Amino acid sequence: MRFPLFNSLRAIAALTIFAYHVAFALGFLGGRTLSPWLAQLNVGVPIFFLISGFLLYRPFAQARFDRVRMPAIGGYTVRRVLRIVPAYWLALTVISLWLGLDGIFSPRGVGTYYGFFQVYNYSTVTGGIGQAWTIDVEITFYALLPLCAEVVCTSVANPRALPPATLESLCRQLGREARTVADPRRALEAAREAAGADGVAVATGSIYLIADLLRPAGVRGATL
Repeated sequence: MRFPLFNSLRAIAALTIFAYHVAFALGFLGGRTLSPWLAQLNVGVPIFFLISGFLLYRPFAQARFDRVRMPAIGGYTVRRVLRIVPAYWLALTVISLWLGLDGIFSPRGVGTYYGFFQVYNYSTVTGGIGQAWTIDVEITFYALLPLCAEVVCTSVANPRALPPATLESLCRQLGREARTVADPRRALEAAREAAGADGVAVATGSIYLIADLLRPAGVRGATL
């Protein structure tokens, strides 16, 4: 099933990101009157991620609801690769040659930038095509989506976050096993235990969750 109106959402997200970068380049994010509002234009990035999450996971959720065979992983993988890799590799090569970017064609650079690993190192996250860090996040999501077996929901200090019970209910409606562990650190430990020694536990959520996980144990801090 196709959702043509999602192209409109993509256009809105792209325009907000474009406007954000224009504001940044013109110095409008440095404490001026409109800065607090212009800074929110980067909301286009999570909009793109949410669109991907809905469109990609929907066939898997629909198959669970209908109790039919899950989508073929082979076909899913081929479609994802053809959608991203050729165009990105071409763009990265042309831009790197055109702008004379350093380190892209070194052995380490090829593995990092052509292998979609630039986001995992602070020194390379804005290298190559700087905005491509979002593609690395998408690639990780593509790879883990069919493998997700269990979800552990937790809470954060921010009052605007969805309650864990709501997240757990949404996960169950999508056909995923889910449970709630109130403390974020213990939730991460529970996810690691569920994944086992050979599995992978992925912590995903808002920046508030990351802050709670990184804050030293026993230290209370304000979550903005």
